[in-house]
Amino acid sequence: MFEYGTINYENSISTNPSQVNANGSNYVSATITNLDINSNYYYRLKAIHNGQSIYSEERVFNFSGDIIIVSGTIEETQSNSLELKGLINSYGAYLTNIHFDMGLQKVLVHQ
Repeated sequence: MFEYGTINYENSISTNPSQVNANGSNYVSATITNLDINSNYYYRLKAIHNGQSIYSEERVFNFSGDIIIVSGTIEETQSNSLELKGLINSYGAYLTNIHFDMGLQKVLVHQ
């Protein structure tokens, strides 16, 4: 199931397929209609495992042409190194000084 909304994941929609067998993997999808083209929407994928809810990372989208910046995946490149990936859609805006903030606590420093 995808959860989505403009504030608190106030909506959900079932995916197709709606389950993945043990030791399997599968792409899932859902079509959302009647969205407000002037709003930013947040969404995540939700599944149930042994009675517990598990969630994907949060993502964001819009139709308005506003700039979207979303942190993405982390891939281990060596035993003590990671590659950070993100998504930036500038919608025609010139962006500078792009960097990842990182830290061991919520107080972050930029790299």
